[in-house]
Amino acid sequence: MALHFFKTVFTFLGIAIGSIAFAADPLLPFEAKLKATRFGAVDVHLTGTMYLRTKDNQWEFALNAKKGGISTQEVSKGTLLQDNRFLPTSYNKKARVFLIKEDIEWRFDWPKNKVTGQVKKDKLSHTIKANTFDPLSYQLALRQQLKTGATELNVINLRYKNPEPHRFEVIGEELLDVDGDLIYTKIVKQVQPQKKDTKYLIWVAPELDYITLKFASYRKGKLKDLVEVESLTINGQPINL
Repeated sequence: MALHFFKTVFTFLGIAIGSIAFAADPLLPFEAKLKATRFGAVDVHLTGTMYLRTKDNQWEFALNAKKGGISTQEVSKGTLLQDNRFLPTSYNKKARVFLIKEDIEWRFDWPKNKVTGQVKKDKLSHTIKANTFDPLSYQLALRQQLKTGATELNVINLRYKNPEPHRFEVIGEELLDVDGDLIYTKIVKQVQPQKKDTKYLIWVAPELDYITLKFASYRKGKLKDLVEVESLTINGQPINL
């Protein structure tokens, strides 16, 4: 169950949309500290960090979390095209829940429109389209396309072993209370794929470069997972939350 928690909660910090042709705003590097809870008979609490860094147009997007015998490390690397859209080149994940391990690796070959990789012991190869992202990098497409005012969002996501179409919609707005400060956010809901009796929502902040401040999943109307940003630095500048 804890390993599924990592797949569901931290992956959804990367909910994103397809990169159809558009001139994207430049990405801004950031670093965030996160706290996450899975509610159940025994609540599971985790903390972690997520960052986006760049050097010589080589970008690294990473997520790290650890507590006791539970840990996860994910790194997506890529470059920016001339129109500022992010193009992933590699993705690595190492997760562990006590004695259970999960290693995932993807390598993108865009001249051949191909991605190859390995999930646990299974070696895989797929033909891909331009709007295909790994489980982290499609958050960057989300940030860029939301800036254009898009409200219907699509992406092909290498969520696990196979490319899978995902669709999202902006369904509303909310003043999010973060430690007593009200921050304007847009609420994004996953509409495909959608499991029965399950709902996934994220809150992104337009004034903070559309970075995700909160993620929640609900099962049969009850809150199941909650992830919140505790502190945030954008382009080297600390943000008061």
